[in-house]
Amino acid sequence: MLFRSIRRKKEWRRKLASFSADGYSRVVVSNDTRIAMILESISKLYWDARKGTKEVIISRRQTRNTDSKTNFATTRFMPNLYDDNIDILGFNIMGLTHPDALDNYRFTLTGKRVRDGRMVYDIAVKPKKKLQPLFTGTLSVLDGDFAMIEAKAKPNDAVMFPPPFNNFDVSFEQQFDDFGTDAWLPCDVRTDGRIKLKLPGLSFPTMKYHQLTRFTGYAVNIAPPDTLFRKMVRMVELTSKVSRDT
Repeated sequence: MLFRSIRRKKEWRRKLASFSADGYSRVVVSNDTRIAMILESISKLYWDARKGTKEVIISRRQTRNTDSKTNFATTRFMPNLYDDNIDILGFNIMGLTHPDALDNYRFTLTGKRVRDGRMVYDIAVKPKKKLQPLFTGTLSVLDGDFAMIEAKAKPNDAVMFPPPFNNFDVSFEQQFDDFGTDAWLPCDVRTDGRIKLKLPGLSFPTMKYHQLTRFTGYAVNIAPPDTLFRKMVRMVELTSKVSRDT
């Protein structure tokens, strides 16, 4: 099952040259007693196989204790769990459908279910190697298309974040759809984290981090504007609508 999914991904990834999508992102940062900040953005995301990723911010909102310049609710840093290699805060982690995934992960079928008249296989994922940065989690494969339609992933213990992070527990959940094309692209990304910072002589309360990002309105293999990729920065702000409401 996984071998066929990996092989099928190679086929449609080879044909995927570019895409654009409408993005919405919302970040909530809180501690055990209150919400510290809420950040939102609406953007247009462009991806090109040769040129990389660009994001055009259309509007932003945030609580009054934050300004638009420090609003980090964006879509461009969101992981795509369908990628071969996934960057998580500087760690290069092998994806669940990497060509070498079967050599590095242990996949176990945990159940079957029917979705829209088609069989879905639910599979548990565990690393085979303790010292290599990998994921633990689950994925679901749609029969016939052999496409990964859902994934939940958490970096294993080999991913150790440097100071001032005393503890950084983060996990990702993602769904995929073909949007009427041959390619399977992210519908969303849900990120949950617990962050503990520690400095010499100082200890901070654990912060909870939740980010929801959604993608709609995909256009596949349509060339993005040339002028956009002439800019050196990865993000371009078109307009900024700021809310100071709490």
